[in-house]
Amino acid sequence: MWRTTAFSCFGLTPRWIESSPVPQPEFSSADPSGPAFGNAAEWLRVARTHMKAGEAELAESAVFEACRDPQLTPDVMLRAGRFRLKFSAGSKNADVTARLFAQCTVDAVADALSAAAWREQTALTTEVAPFDSVLPSLEASHSFQDRDGVGVNVFVPWNTRLFAQRDRPIDERIDEELAFWQHTWETAGRLGDARIIQVGYDTAYSGGLGTFLSRRQGERAAIAQLNDRLIAQLPTGAYFVDLPTVAGQVGHQQFYDPRLDHLAKQPFSDPGAVAIAEHVWAGIRATVTGPKKVVVTDLDNTLWGGVVGEVGSDGIALNDDAAGRPFLAYQRYLQSLSERGCILAICSKNNPEDAREPFHINKNMLLRLEDFAAIEAGWDPKPEAIERIAAKLNLGLEHFVFVDDHPAERHAVRAALPQIAVPELPQDPSEYVRAIERGLWFEAVQITGEDSQRASMYRQQNARGESRRRFASTEEYIASLNLTGQVRQIDEENLTRVMQLIGKTNQFNLTTRRHSLPHIQKTLADSRTVAIAVSIQDRYGDYGLVAVVLGVAHEADNECIEIDTWLMSCRVIGRTVEQFTLQSFLKLATDRGYQRVRGTYIPTAKNALVEDLYPTMGLERCLPESDDSATFESSIGSLCPLTVVTETQ
Repeated sequence: MWRTTAFSCFGLTPRWIESSPVPQPEFSSADPSGPAFGNAAEWLRVARTHMKAGEAELAESAVFEACRDPQLTPDVMLRAGRFRLKFSAGSKNADVTARLFAQCTVDAVADALSAAAWREQTALTTEVAPFDSVLPSLEASHSFQDRDGVGVNVFVPWNTRLFAQRDRPIDERIDEELAFWQHTWETAGRLGDARIIQVGYDTAYSGGLGTFLSRRQGERAAIAQLNDRLIAQLPTGAYFVDLPTVAGQVGHQQFYDPRLDHLAKQPFSDPGAVAIAEHVWAGIRATVTGPKKVVVTDLDNTLWGGVVGEVGSDGIALNDDAAGRPFLAYQRYLQSLSERGCILAICSKNNPEDAREPFHINKNMLLRLEDFAAIEAGWDPKPEAIERIAAKLNLGLEHFVFVDDHPAERHAVRAALPQIAVPELPQDPSEYVRAIERGLWFEAVQITGEDSQRASMYRQQNARGESRRRFASTEEYIASLNLTGQVRQIDEENLTRVMQLIGKTNQFNLTTRRHSLPHIQKTLADSRTVAIAVSIQDRYGDYGLVAVVLGVAHEADNECIEIDTWLMSCRVIGRTVEQFTLQSFLKLATDRGYQRVRGTYIPTAKNALVEDLYPTMGLERCLPESDDSATFESSIGSLCPLTVVTETQ
């Protein structure tokens, strides 16, 4: 018997699903009638009161506030998850469906996973397969393709079988475990279009050999070898949760619970189950939308010690001493995020000159002003300043992490901008980096070339903005950019970047279909498919791979190519790149023998930008019309979209 739980979305706009058929409540902690922010247990009491009164939306908002509590304890988090399971069971409005297949009891993990998802305004359904029946339950499960939203398979092993039959060589047992999971992954790939989260093996005990010898030649050594081989064989696009690392972060003594193991075959304590759920949720985020993109940092007592307006640029704490080292460590951490592609920005209540001066004067400053894509230094409320940063970067607030040492500023941003992740910084700056890493916001399956170049791309974007002011018209400005484009068919080399764009692009996305890697690979294997990836450059630099079109043969008309997916980065919108992309796609389709093209627009909460794209390009609306989508068609020969982009090889 499956254990099934569901969350109704109530119109939230999670980061990968932009539409919902149900009304939206306001998700804010600014309600003066509610408990003080940070009191999760009180918010759950409010939620129960609303549920008894039949006020489901208000109840969901109250649970949301409970889940966002920066001091949320494991027991309250599990209660919040179970509460949602109770009043949301049976809902079909899920953004994510997560199926848990485990060789141990993981009901508590499912409860905590529900709360972790709801904290980020994502409606999640969990289905827990019967205990230790991974393959039979997987083979009997129905396809994710008959549901809206994203499907995820979560596989949780345990070491019972690995350490049984101790008379057999451990290498043979490791081989058997690896073969079992490889077969499981292959089965999952055949059965549906779903992401894979694979949890690793661990053991609660060192065994008779003790801690040293166990790690060298005993059970811990076997665990390490098996996990390394699982990672090496993991399917492309899957995410691995390293259980020994997660347990070590909590502490093995607190992570495992022998009593629960004996009573219910749940080896994990409540804190352990919550920690696993947090990492599984980070894996879901990583496989669907990727990591957060922007870190907005405060300056005084955050990027450096002290208030620069009071102590001066040379008086701030940045020396290699006990006072300065924590802030240098935080700057090094931001450097490492920037190197992997995270965008840095500043939001500081400061005189603009004071905020900038240390970057020019203090010789110990590791970061430079050029490392920041946007700087807001002034006396406006920080939520307003952050919204200006988001507008400048043209990125949604759900991609932001805000770091500030002042509790009142953190509270103000949480209350006004609940989409933003705000770590709760301790008073000791030595703990800043650990507090940020605890959020797992920067977990990724893979870092692409475009990721590592993102920060420099936004600096180039600033240069373009300065150049734009010198031209009287948009047309003159676009012509001055000397845009060139490179068109390639989608292949293994660019597939990772393509999957990133499919998972996260919202504004310029005609259908917002979130295809998984196995689905894309299957589609590309069809000789009738026409699929291109477009990279753009101009005189300021390289935009990288910015557009994807995936076309499939029409089911009833072999001469018609149907655009299943057309998406483009917002950084190149309005520069005739969309015309160049369609022109390039149609040329390849014609070479394949297609004579007509059909495209569908499926409206979401964020893609109104492209509502009229197809008619603007010359395609005609098909009848009958639908409230849920609009379909357009034309002969390829009649379409000649004009563009200033020059194709290069």
